[in-house]
Amino acid sequence: MQAREATMEALVGALAPEEGLVEQIIARVCEEIPSYAPVPHESLIASVKRNLGLAARTISTGRVPTAEEISEAEVSTLERLEQGVPIEDIMRGFRVVLTSIQAHLVDVAPCHGVEPADVVALSSLLWRLGDTFSARVAVVYRQHDIAAAVADQQRRTDWVMRVLTLGLPSTELHQGVVAYGLHRESHLYALRGVPLDTVSPLVLRREIERLAAQPGAGDLVIQSGGEVVGLVRRVPSEIQQGVVAMGPARPLSEARESFDIATRVLAAVRRPLRAGVHSLESVTWRLGVAQCPEVTQVLRDRYLAPLRGHGEFGRVVVEALDGYLRHRRNIPAAAAALHVHHNTLRYRLRRFEEIASCSLEESDTLVELAWLLAGLRPDDLDAL
Repeated sequence: MQAREATMEALVGALAPEEGLVEQIIARVCEEIPSYAPVPHESLIASVKRNLGLAARTISTGRVPTAEEISEAEVSTLERLEQGVPIEDIMRGFRVVLTSIQAHLVDVAPCHGVEPADVVALSSLLWRLGDTFSARVAVVYRQHDIAAAVADQQRRTDWVMRVLTLGLPSTELHQGVVAYGLHRESHLYALRGVPLDTVSPLVLRREIERLAAQPGAGDLVIQSGGEVVGLVRRVPSEIQQGVVAMGPARPLSEARESFDIATRVLAAVRRPLRAGVHSLESVTWRLGVAQCPEVTQVLRDRYLAPLRGHGEFGRVVVEALDGYLRHRRNIPAAAAALHVHHNTLRYRLRRFEEIASCSLEESDTLVELAWLLAGLRPDDLDAL
């Protein structure tokens, strides 16, 4: 037993990172794998020495380490990825190193009195080491790939948000144009979207991309918090998973202005949340409701305050007014939508005129009520 241990110890000693052996292995790697040519020689020397140490440790213990124990695989993989070596060549590179180590052992084994059966067993041990090493490389690569994708997405998100909210100097703008395949001379629509309550931002983003993005058009749609924002070359249609506000088409250098308008459009249509695509052309005067809360408060005092104290009747009156205006002042259509008799609707509208001291025949009254209803909050009805 002692003789065999001494033989194995001598064999392990033959794996010492002697300069001639290291250079021989490096030469074979570079000859068989062209992508290793740009890798700094010092880096290759360090890597081969680590792998010789790993092989020596495996032979000495007679046990293949677990993937988690092979730190050498992580170090080498991250180095090579940074140096531009493809993942398949990284795995192949270790196989070449391992083959060289195995060939070296076969050559020196007779000199140390190693039995042929032991040489076969050691070769099998080294090949199992290669499988475990490759498994660790795959895990490291997957983690690196995920981390790189996350970092790239964060850079993309940061650039888009800065374009939309701050504006960027010409140099940074050009860098993003090149990096993300945008057409700098194109006019782009800024958008800002909010998913419906039961929908995730990811689902809304994918719907927007499907309906708005064009192959090779250089559209950018991202998630930011619970919202979706972006730059697209055409307005999406038939959005069903959320409310999407569009700014007007502008050059990329004026994207901030387009996004500001999209933000104001969104504020105008968020209460209540109405799925679909909205723009200046669709919201028109409603944009002012979100921008001028002082006007809305004046109208609350003028039309809602007199209804306080009327309890449930005050709430059904507000409902009647909303239905009446939504259906273009068509009594039968509004009554049908409210599921009441048309005479009931007429009575509620007439009582409102009496209570609020106004006339629904007056144009100003109709405009003011439309404004008030567009800015109505849930607590406004609770206060009645």
